[in-house]
Amino acid sequence: MLSAGSFIELFRVHDENRFMRSAPAILPDRHTIIGTQDVKRDSTYGPQGTGRGGVVFSGPNMNKLAPVTGLQAISHTPTRLADGRTVLLQSMTKPEMVVLDGRNVVKNLSLFDRSYTSVSASRTHIFVWTASAFQTFDPATLSEVSRVLWTGGGVSQPAIGPKGHVYAIAGNTLHVFPPPTRQLPPDRVTPQPGMTVVSTDSGTTTQDSKPYKPPLTMSGNRLFACEKLNGDDCGKLDYQTIADAFCEKEGFHGAGHVKVDSKNVKAETLDGKFCSKKKCKVFEQIICANN
Repeated sequence: MLSAGSFIELFRVHDENRFMRSAPAILPDRHTIIGTQDVKRDSTYGPQGTGRGGVVFSGPNMNKLAPVTGLQAISHTPTRLADGRTVLLQSMTKPEMVVLDGRNVVKNLSLFDRSYTSVSASRTHIFVWTASAFQTFDPATLSEVSRVLWTGGGVSQPAIGPKGHVYAIAGNTLHVFPPPTRQLPPDRVTPQPGMTVVSTDSGTTTQDSKPYKPPLTMSGNRLFACEKLNGDDCGKLDYQTIADAFCEKEGFHGAGHVKVDSKNVKAETLDGKFCSKKKCKVFEQIICANN
């Protein structure tokens, strides 16, 4: 700590039962929170790390606070949310995001894939970089509001710019996402190699068109192509109306080329209703466009 122009040591904590694995973060009550890995003793090799761990709390607030145990080993720096809660990332066995209120676990959220970096958070969103997807969560409800599939991600922490733009690197490509103006449905289209998503200050994408193969609903189900739930003979008018509505939700003006097929899948409408037939007409492709 820097005091009176000099670095001075204010406190030191030693724990023989745990390895300290993450950089520290400071909580609102001035406790430091640090990710840990449990230690097992080996007569030949000495202390060895296990797959289990949690977090410990230290100064500058020296009021003792018990560790949080029973988690996977935590090697990424904990992330503070605007309301004082803390987000931890588990990736050793099962990829999960853990939300703490003080030292109490309030939520475990499964992630799409492993991540090798810390979570980033703004006042309105939580951003998680995994190896194969960029996931966005609402900090109030802790629900997933968007997902972008890619390859080669999860190795550098997402950065949030001064105007709310979010910057990510995946597969040697810098992706720039516009500041969120509303909750967007999941975007489960894998970016093509070399494709960069570039945004403007107004929050609109500069892309003229974007293919969705196939377009999916918020729940990850196939998008139903008919307006009536028991419809299996609907036609182009239904297709175009639904495709246009889907593209408008994605921030485009409307839909261009669409492709539809009948499949034995769980098909869902944009307002969360399900097709009642065994085989349902679903979109195989929608190309959203701004022209």
